[in-house]
Amino acid sequence: MLTPIGNPQKLYLYTSFNISMGTFLKYMLPLTLLSLLLLIAAMLAVLTLALVIADRKLFRSVDYFPLLTFVCFFLFIGNTAAAKAPEKAPI
Repeated sequence: MLTPIGNPQKLYLYTSFNISMGTFLKYMLPLTLLSLLLLIAAMLAVLTLALVIADRKLFRSVDYFPLLTFVCFFLFIGNTAAAKAPEKAPI
């Protein structure tokens, strides 16, 4: 969110107004920090709500290793499916 790279709208604004990278970062830094703070606050609110509603012993008794294994597995499968097949090497 901070840099113009990776977002077509910000890249358009960056090039059409012909501003320097420092000026662009100066304008985007407060918005980026605000977004980060709001994201952290939302995550803490959801976590606090989950801890209040659910039993705390339940969170301690969960085996997180298989959960992490499945998350990594699905990330790997998703990236593998999105990758292009290599072309034939010339002989």
